[in-house]
Amino acid sequence: MQSGIKHNILLNILAFISTVFLISGCNLSATDRGSGCSPCGPHSIVFSADGTAYLLGISQLLAINPQGNITLNKKTVPNLLGRYSDMLDISNDGNIWEVTNDSANSLTNVTIYNLQGNLVRQITIDIPMVTSVKVTPSTDIGWVGGYTKSFNGVTTITDTKLEAVNISGQTLTSFTLPGNPTLYNGWIYNIVKLAISSADGTIWAWTPGYLSGYLFTGLIYGPYPVNLLESSNPFFIGCGTNEKWIVVNPVTNDIWMGNPATTTVLALSPNGTVQFQKNLDIYVSTMAVSPKTGNVWIGSNNKIDVLDPYGNVIKQLTLRYLNCITYIAISPLDDTVWVGSILNGNKNIFILDENGNIVNSINVPVICAQCG
Repeated sequence: MQSGIKHNILLNILAFISTVFLISGCNLSATDRGSGCSPCGPHSIVFSADGTAYLLGISQLLAINPQGNITLNKKTVPNLLGRYSDMLDISNDGNIWEVTNDSANSLTNVTIYNLQGNLVRQITIDIPMVTSVKVTPSTDIGWVGGYTKSFNGVTTITDTKLEAVNISGQTLTSFTLPGNPTLYNGWIYNIVKLAISSADGTIWAWTPGYLSGYLFTGLIYGPYPVNLLESSNPFFIGCGTNEKWIVVNPVTNDIWMGNPATTTVLALSPNGTVQFQKNLDIYVSTMAVSPKTGNVWIGSNNKIDVLDPYGNVIKQLTLRYLNCITYIAISPLDDTVWVGSILNGNKNIFILDENGNIVNSINVPVICAQCG
């Protein structure tokens, strides 16, 4: 009994510290975030068929089995996690696709590993700045999205690109995406976010101002105008970084979108019909959809809103023992919700059941960029 009291006291102390941390460390100012400073924590969580979670740190690949044991902690080539956190996917064939960065040669690569973390292949991508990667469900083909840029004293934005490459490194097709790229405090706001429909294999590309749907044959949906920016700072609001905020709902096949600068979640059907547009009580920093129920979990700071496939809010959770949600992913094995978090410098994954109860927590030795 006495140890239980001490445990509760410790949790209360941690909750108080987390509030201080949210104000002083996680809720960074626009200036800090504009200079590349971002909260660190577990990012880009994806699952293999057996329920093992794979996730990224800076130049680091980790694996955690469904019981919460770390089974892989591997140093990898440098990645772009400091600015973009949608940089990992896994194929049905069991290959892990990670976006990596060769800054010395101004190249962006996709490095492919097997489930044991062994190198399979590294592919050089024609897009210098890749900001999202998705692998098709049926074949080991990766879609990568990003932008090109040039420097003539100042940064000049050129094209926003989408490419499909196979595991041998061959570019199968390439498209120029629509968008309204801008500069913010010297940073390029031309981020591409990708999602794939499990129903028909459509790759959906979100660029600032537009949503477009592609197959290998070319554009088949859109581009649909989308305006979700609710802040003059397009990058970071609250505790969110440039996380995962576009998903395709497997129940309705609608495309759900938001971004960390907005409290609005928007759902479009493939034909561009607005199914709903809803204002939440939190920013849309990261979202994940249950492959079984179609419920969508949206998180920011220490709060999560859960919506059903038709946009109705069915749960609003406040998680008192974490304050900076860095990523949410849902296991296809048992529908548990994996929430990446940072609290007072500790990087954790909290595993929640479908009701939002914490059933396990794992301290994760994530390497990540620190704020100066």
